[in-house]
Amino acid sequence: MKEIIDWLLQMEHLAGNLYLILADRFLEDEEFSRFPSDLARDEKSHLQIIRTAKHRLLMEKGERSEITVDQSVKDRIETPLRDIYERVLSSQKITRNNALKIVVKVEFAEFNPIFLYTVNSLKKNENDGHRFFQKGH
Repeated sequence: MKEIIDWLLQMEHLAGNLYLILADRFLEDEEFSRFPSDLARDEKSHLQIIRTAKHRLLMEKGERSEITVDQSVKDRIETPLRDIYERVLSSQKITRNNALKIVVKVEFAEFNPIFLYTVNSLKKNENDGHRFFQKGH
């Protein structure tokens, strides 16, 4: 589970940075710029959830995952996300339409179900008597 959490931290961080770049590219369009900025804030909260999960997991003896995130899964998810990030970073101008397409690709990336599985697994353990999350997280 720790390896999955570490990988999720990388993916959420990458997605958040991508959204910050998009928000920065549209600073002159304040209304549109708020959209990726808000998404970056969401990714930041996801990072905090995962960091909390990692901290709690390390305090316990460890938690085994019922899923594996092997290299083929990582390549299928991570490589396209990193490619998008690099293209956005190197692009001089991005249209609103292209920015929206990027957001859709990131939001529908397959790491979101892995994130949900991981968080729900740890919450289930909390309900079973293990304490991974404090109230309010």
